[in-house]
Amino acid sequence: MEKNIGMLANKLDISLVSLEHAIKKIHNLLEIKGKSKKDIKISCEVNKICTKFSELYPISDALEKLICDQYLSTSDLVSLPTIIEEYDLPDQQLYKFVRKEKSNTLIDYLGYNIFLNDKQKYIARRKIKGFLKEFFIFLLSHYASTSGYVFNKNLNIYEEFFAPEEVQVGNSRKGRILGFYKNKDHQQEAIVGFYNGEISFQKQLKKFSINSTSLNFKATQSSQRPIIFSFSLDELLSKDHRFYINMLIESRRNHPFKILYGGGVRRLPND
Repeated sequence: MEKNIGMLANKLDISLVSLEHAIKKIHNLLEIKGKSKKDIKISCEVNKICTKFSELYPISDALEKLICDQYLSTSDLVSLPTIIEEYDLPDQQLYKFVRKEKSNTLIDYLGYNIFLNDKQKYIARRKIKGFLKEFFIFLLSHYASTSGYVFNKNLNIYEEFFAPEEVQVGNSRKGRILGFYKNKDHQQEAIVGFYNGEISFQKQLKKFSINSTSLNFKATQSSQRPIIFSFSLDELLSKDHRFYINMLIESRRNHPFKILYGGGVRRLPND
């Protein structure tokens, strides 16, 4: 039996209006992913269907599969407002990041689906970790400070922490402070990088230095030549380099210095 538009709508349990709207957006989908010879045939078929849309209009196996795959993949895409809410991100900076990087860094992260709202931007769930890492690198490079007050769970008080000291999150998870910025509720949180490459906001930390006290870095003086250390983000979050970086940081306790990483100058603390 020949398949038609009405049968596909019943299969997906959606209205004919919703299906028609989705089919009209297939051209956008094909432009984004690049047209193959097979896609050119599908594009021609879509033109014919849209010209004389009817529930009795026949549909090819290839077009049916494309539409079904798109429908099933809607659950794999997460909108930016949802990501902002789930990960406590500052919305203005996130949207600025997306606008600035859309044609470059983000092309591999942004998803498009014919069943979802064109006015929203979506990220595939499996790519959220990488997307967040790119955003936090942007935040660190343009806005973040290198010292801030965060709740210290060792002492149950708010205390000043510094990048790039090592800290503990929860009962055992260790990471390194990369910077500080305000979350979606305009409250300051630490940007912590973990040794699995993940980066996230953290509002509660435990000291994990040799003596578990504040590092008390001194501000650099314009009349003094600072000692400069340079780290890549991968080096800062490397388990292999962890011990040596911690020893270096401890050796500079009560000394003024600057740290450069990710292409930007980081001062400890801000002066």
